[in-house]
Amino acid sequence: MDNIHDIIAIHRGRNRTTTKLVKSVTSIDYNFDFRGFVNGSKLNPIWLLLKAWINANEIPESKLYLVEGGMLFWVSYFLKKKYKKSKILLIVPEPAFYFDPRKSKLQKLFFNFKVKSIKKTIDLLLPNSMMIYRDATKLTKCKIPYYHLRYPIKNFDRVTYKSDKNILFVCERPHDTGYVKGLDNVLSIFEKVQKKEADSNLYIVGTGTEHLNLPNKNIHCLGRVDMNDVFNRCSVLISPARYDAFLMVVPEAASAGLITIVSNKVGASELIPNNLREDLIIEISKEDLWVDNIIKSFSYSKEIREEFYNHFQEELKLYKEEILLKSLKDICRKELED
Repeated sequence: MDNIHDIIAIHRGRNRTTTKLVKSVTSIDYNFDFRGFVNGSKLNPIWLLLKAWINANEIPESKLYLVEGGMLFWVSYFLKKKYKKSKILLIVPEPAFYFDPRKSKLQKLFFNFKVKSIKKTIDLLLPNSMMIYRDATKLTKCKIPYYHLRYPIKNFDRVTYKSDKNILFVCERPHDTGYVKGLDNVLSIFEKVQKKEADSNLYIVGTGTEHLNLPNKNIHCLGRVDMNDVFNRCSVLISPARYDAFLMVVPEAASAGLITIVSNKVGASELIPNNLREDLIIEISKEDLWVDNIIKSFSYSKEIREEFYNHFQEELKLYKEEILLKSLKDICRKELED
């Protein structure tokens, strides 16, 4: 028993918050990046499983494994098979329960296998939105124990509202993530908005967006920019995403005073105030409603904007780093004691 560790963390090392989070509860962490296997795994998931099995065999026994979700789940899958008494805590800050319909039949089979494996492997799910938990419950057809981890959200300087009809859309690496983030939906929606409001503008920001070749002069593809600057240019942020586990820019934009309109497949939609949910949370298939509600938001009164801003300021009090770190420490301590 002396050789068994208490907690070992397994993470990608790409998300600074997740890295700081896991290092706050253990000094033993393994950093694996599967990005080199992503393209190959689209053709043959066997490569992904082989990589996970190799990595799992490098890791010693522990009472508790804290694992960052996504592809690294498969490392925990093999660890659970090897160390049956160990507990697996899965942090899910990404769309681990979304299947892209453009993928192959082999990938569909692999996804279904993953869903079945999750309910046999995971002892505690740590989602960053309740949407993730609901999807996990629906797909696995069982209630996996969970604790909602609220990742810290940056509070931006409040903008001075202008009457400009400027719309903001944020998408990192659009050639990779554009479909899931809803880039095609944004362009189609904006085309209709512009027909009704000729002086409207769309600002698309995020690494790689500067390479988008869009002929419309009212669409500005800015690449990676200072968000305070772009928040000051715009009055509304939209995200007609097909799936986004949370989407930090939603509360960030709201903290700056922008109205946010999102699809019902965005985890951060849970933060929208109840009295505005009908207007600000829209199914992606209802394109005309997106157009109407975006235009409607241009003329929101000062009182509505003030209410929206104040609501998010209260919500963000729960999304602090010190609360997150304490929550995880308490969770790990409880799991070790049980």
